[in-house]
Amino acid sequence: MLADGIAYHVIASVLGVTTRTIERWAVRSDIRYSVDQARAKVLDTVEDELSQKYKRAIEGMIPLALTTLHRTLKDTSARNSDKLRAVQILGKWYGLEKSPVFVKAENGTEPEALLKQYLGAIGGNENGSRTSSNTM
Repeated sequence: MLADGIAYHVIASVLGVTTRTIERWAVRSDIRYSVDQARAKVLDTVEDELSQKYKRAIEGMIPLALTTLHRTLKDTSARNSDKLRAVQILGKWYGLEKSPVFVKAENGTEPEALLKQYLGAIGGNENGSRTSSNTM
């Protein structure tokens, strides 16, 4: 009851003792330890429940977020800065910001040069379109 924050006079009434007895018990190290342990357990439970609740809420918003990003990218009247931000968000969500194509290499190669190298390696030109490898 102490761990739940119930008032001393209420605990005393329930247990049939005086409030002064509850006050003495509350300062005992063994009681204090038990109360702290109980509070920690309650706090862990509450944190887990809140974490799961917010995780479910966020997961429920993902389809709307993706739809919004998709609409922004498809909207011909959207500002380029909005479209670029949408691309940044998608890239971050999918871990692309850690890709060597988007990170300046240790040797000082700029991301644009890395992108060109990457596109060349996968058979695309620097504009992003695939090049034909069937020459007959």
